[in-house]
Amino acid sequence: GRGVTFCGYRVLCGEIRLTPRKKRRYRALREELEAQWSDGRIDGLDLQNGYDAVHAITLHAASRAWRQRHLAHHTRYIDA
Repeated sequence: GRGVTFCGYRVLCGEIRLTPRKKRRYRALREELEAQWSDGRIDGLDLQNGYDAVHAITLHAASRAWRQRHLAHHTRYIDA
């Protein structure tokens, strides 16, 4: 059926997904890092390290496609 919610993940038979709340948290943390970088409060290395930490909350879930769509739609800093 619909699986079980556990620690911000939706556990299904054969798959683990992010809950909407976990997705919002990822988005908020990423946007805050980008704002800090854009304002000069952190440098590129701090931004990269921050991305690593934010990305870590998604590692246990089948979230790659969602993250790619999210970044393509919401990020101003992707090289064209």
